[in-house]
Amino acid sequence: MRPTSADFATAFAELPSQHRAWLGDGDIETWAYYGLGIILNDAQVEHLADVIRWPPGSIHVWRWANRTGKTTGLDVLYGWAAWYKWRFEAAEFDDWFGRRWKALHAAPLGELAGKAYELWAEIIAGTAEQQRDPINQRQRPALLAPFFRATKTIDANDVDRPVVECANGAAIDFRSTQGGAGRLESDQWWLLGWDEFPRQQPADDIPVLFDQTFLPRSSDFMAPIILAGTATAASEYIYAELEDYADASPADWNFTTAARSRNFAASQISIDRQTRLSINKDIANRSVGGELGGGGSSLYPAFLLSNAFDATLPEVMPPPADEAAWARFATRYAFFTSLDHALAHDDNVLITTAVPWPPHTITPDNPIVAAHIELIRSSRTLTGDEIHAYASREVRTYRSKALIIDATGEGGLSVYRKALQDGLPAVDCNLQGRAAKWVTNKEFGLQGLQRLFSFGLPVSATEGFIDEWPTPAGPFGLLRIPTTGTGWQKLRRQLGVMRRADEKLRQDAAMTLIQLAWYLWKLIGHAMAPRRQPFNIVAGQRRGRRRLLLARR
Repeated sequence: MRPTSADFATAFAELPSQHRAWLGDGDIETWAYYGLGIILNDAQVEHLADVIRWPPGSIHVWRWANRTGKTTGLDVLYGWAAWYKWRFEAAEFDDWFGRRWKALHAAPLGELAGKAYELWAEIIAGTAEQQRDPINQRQRPALLAPFFRATKTIDANDVDRPVVECANGAAIDFRSTQGGAGRLESDQWWLLGWDEFPRQQPADDIPVLFDQTFLPRSSDFMAPIILAGTATAASEYIYAELEDYADASPADWNFTTAARSRNFAASQISIDRQTRLSINKDIANRSVGGELGGGGSSLYPAFLLSNAFDATLPEVMPPPADEAAWARFATRYAFFTSLDHALAHDDNVLITTAVPWPPHTITPDNPIVAAHIELIRSSRTLTGDEIHAYASREVRTYRSKALIIDATGEGGLSVYRKALQDGLPAVDCNLQGRAAKWVTNKEFGLQGLQRLFSFGLPVSATEGFIDEWPTPAGPFGLLRIPTTGTGWQKLRRQLGVMRRADEKLRQDAAMTLIQLAWYLWKLIGHAMAPRRQPFNIVAGQRRGRRRLLLARR
């Protein structure tokens, strides 16, 4: 039986008077300490305050290390918000009390959602590890724990639903998004958290669930949404995509990171131990540092991208202004353009680069320079004629020496044929085709971009992927890219999370650059390849004999 407004008012009046000040102040750090017996760590204090401070309806993306306190922080936030019925106001106490205010804690699996619920049950019972004082080994008192109750309700389908109820009529629901978000339909909340969201399977469902479920469920009350998790190899690209979505409305999105070192409960000895013993350093970067992988197994490690992306470059390199300037430019450079034709809601991408010409003049001191990137997004798949118009304009603006087109699918092949008919210098790149017997064009492009980024480093000179990276010393790399501008920033994010078998970015900025690398590395690699022609008198005699035979015919 739920308490009445009179019951709540009486219980509240019986609280010791010395606590009235902090209860009225509403500071979440103080509320957590006295109300629940929990000391928040630095990351929790900073980023819970962000959620409270940011405007209603904001989206908060937490990329935190393991054991940094994501779930505990969320539970405290739900409790604080439920206690105050955050952002709900009423003229009369009975109206305020009678309002059924609700928060939602969602997680990809029932077990993960259950962990947050179980933590609340322990907090209420006074047995949570987070309430334990490490100095005196006693549980800290939780003044407000008696006002909360961990229970279960039965929904219309006769299914038990875990819920934490507050004596003021507020509630915290716990739901799983496993197998879709049917458990979240037909309801509204004032605050929504999706804990460990990167573990949603398949990861491609994450943007769909965000669009089709979390946004609608938050719309009535302009509820903030918190996407909390630790990056995984399978879902890193989702973080990049979320940042891409945020480019359109940056004031609505708050991205935060937190390393495990920000949790005072995690000892530096244990952090050092995991870092030292970790077999896969990418996993350590995510688990301990709260970072994206970007380590040894990354195709394009962070140090390569930091070297390639140059803050001194302008966002756009305009073409020469007149014929005289074009004549001077053509003695040293040539423009090359790459086009990726996308499906609906993806970016159609054009990238143009200025390539030192002839290719044997390309060096780390005279590199290829990215000149222009254009992202063309549409709610539908653009027609071949529409894409051709964009490509034709780009090629004619920059007088590109070649236009490399992703002709893997029928749409791209149609664009390629149209470009040929129009007299453009089109080159078809079927990513599923073979660059060599055991290497697809896509793999060759991935490898070629590695070579462009790393030229000058003491890496294996043999063909294939580079798996081990040396410590850089001296200038290296044959490609420089601007750092400013939405398109270039998107490209960098996508390259940073790319893996060999990654299929998620095949129609976006990263693959457009890889197509360019597929074409250019064949030119550059051939131009720079050593030409060993040892003296061979027999071969010379054969060549001479062949010339003689031809002359006699």
